[in-house]
Amino acid sequence: MTELRNYLIASDYPNLIKKVRALVKKNKRNFKKQEVKEWCAKRWRNIFINEAVKFPEAIEASNHKKFFGGKDERSDKQKIASRFLRDEGPNEWNLEMPEAEFGNLKNTTLLFCPGFLSGLFPVMAFQDAFPYLEREYGVRILQSDSHPMRSCEANMADLLNAIERGMGLDANENLIPEKDAIPPKDVFVIAYSKGMPDLLFLLSRRPDLKKRIRCIFNWAGAPGGSYLADSLYDSIKDINFNIKDEFDTLIKLISPIIQVPHKIRRLSEFNV
Repeated sequence: MTELRNYLIASDYPNLIKKVRALVKKNKRNFKKQEVKEWCAKRWRNIFINEAVKFPEAIEASNHKKFFGGKDERSDKQKIASRFLRDEGPNEWNLEMPEAEFGNLKNTTLLFCPGFLSGLFPVMAFQDAFPYLEREYGVRILQSDSHPMRSCEANMADLLNAIERGMGLDANENLIPEKDAIPPKDVFVIAYSKGMPDLLFLLSRRPDLKKRIRCIFNWAGAPGGSYLADSLYDSIKDINFNIKDEFDTLIKLISPIIQVPHKIRRLSEFNV
């Protein structure tokens, strides 16, 4: 790995990319090597910065002038890096790396495992991103129709429907009719919030599925539990209510700013 370290120090990105690709092709477990992980993180941050500057709303969100007044004289890349990245990220805005090479993502499925809030209000922050990903990169988006408020064990059924039968929601949050469902082949997964323990529970019961899951991205996941969920539960555990009649009240206790949809799906399955 000394060769990789020297390439990193010298910022010799073309040779570094070539070497890392060869190592990973030889053995995927080389992703665990410290130098490979360090490079992948640096490369990801660079791609993120260069992609994010294409979106005016991202640049606007990163302007200092919102808070301090006057004109923000920093470059767009520096604004993005400072606003959205941590650790080494803010100092990497001026790194010049080769253009990213995007391979063909046809026949590739991204499986989304939603959490509590995104289960109540499908996708939320991803509602614009998923159709964009399908359109720009040809990747198929399949969302598990996981229930927002029931156990990880119970949600196994929804995850299996997605992985084995292709049933769930599409990129535009529409339920996929059973007659139109197409079982995916290998998938890569974004697990959001409670979606992460749901997925981990499924894999503990069905370890055979790991051969089909190429990678897992844990977005704000809670594999070790959630202090927030514990405190929410403590605030409502002694209240007697009928879920069908007082769902609005329950949600307002959890968060006053939540706007409850007119029609809640699968209300009888809620297990507070």
